[in-house]
Amino acid sequence: MLFLESEIQLMAYMNIAGKPKETLVQVSATLDLKLGGPTSVVTGLSQSLSDNFELELIVFGNVEVELPDVLKISTLFGNRYGLFSNYRQREANAKLAEADILLIHGYYLFSTLYALLRANTNRIFLMPHGSLEPYQDEKSKFAKKIFRVVFMGLASKREIVFLVGSSSEKANIVKKFPSSSVEVVGLGISKENLESFDRKSKITDPLNLLCFSRIAEKKRIDLCIRALANLNQNERNYKLTIAGVGEPKLTKELKDLAILLGVENETYFLGFVSDKRKIRALFLDSDLFLLPSENENFAVAVAESISFGVPVVVSKFVAMHEFVDTYSTGVTLDQLSTEDLSNSIRQATNDLPHLVSNCLKYRYLLSWSEVSKKWITALSGREHD
Repeated sequence: MLFLESEIQLMAYMNIAGKPKETLVQVSATLDLKLGGPTSVVTGLSQSLSDNFELELIVFGNVEVELPDVLKISTLFGNRYGLFSNYRQREANAKLAEADILLIHGYYLFSTLYALLRANTNRIFLMPHGSLEPYQDEKSKFAKKIFRVVFMGLASKREIVFLVGSSSEKANIVKKFPSSSVEVVGLGISKENLESFDRKSKITDPLNLLCFSRIAEKKRIDLCIRALANLNQNERNYKLTIAGVGEPKLTKELKDLAILLGVENETYFLGFVSDKRKIRALFLDSDLFLLPSENENFAVAVAESISFGVPVVVSKFVAMHEFVDTYSTGVTLDQLSTEDLSNSIRQATNDLPHLVSNCLKYRYLLSWSEVSKKWITALSGREHD
């Protein structure tokens, strides 16, 4: 009798709670902190979807973030493209075969092809993380051509849905895959960035400019240094902090440029910053964030800056400029020139209190708790309350 009562209670619970959670298997290559956006997306997304799915995460490569239930597959010689050794391969195969939903992070990766090969489900979603942007097309053309041939073969009888962070990225993918479904789901920032904080009460003198990104040519940090020199021609009104690592040759060239332009005493190269408390302090000590990049399919650092109440100056090639323009959380520059960036910084400086207020007012829209609603709808096929 007791058993019957328990069974009735269980059936009643199932009627209330609905179907059991579906198993969502995510596949990623190396989660390296230095990779920035892709790593933070996998981390934030995993935390946000756990209430709606039974989550499994398979990482082919190194894992530098704290996530529960990660199956790590060692890669040959530590490569970050997902080309693995045999360690724990059977366990990965089993998880891929049993997935109700497969979410693949990254496009030009061996791990992407392997996941498609081993998965049985037809509910497959792929987030390219900017790897299909036109800016990337000129690199490794032959290898990419071979990859596309293999990919199309594996995907030929399956409906793969591309998930992207911005409408501009969607337009670029539609050009390459005109018959595929592409959904804009957005990207978010961690809840730690949205906690309350003490914002400094007045503008710094000199005013603090911040570049926080991987040091690469497309980021155009050289423009930031040139703009700093331009702005400081008559008075030392600005200083520039550059946080991040990248190509050693380029880093040296940037340091030499600062010396050549006479702003080496106002330019600070911090190197790689990973400690959350130091990152928080760095943003809160800044007045404006700069990213005059030649191409960014989202730019998580821009969202993080806004979340800390720090207005941004970004180029029109940064997809986040759509948010910046809509909610007036900074200034978008149309031309990648020293004069245009200098004028944009002046404009943001003159309107700083208003821009800071808008950052604080609209930052909640960038939280994973808000953004994940679109992800849940896309992945489950059901509207999220």
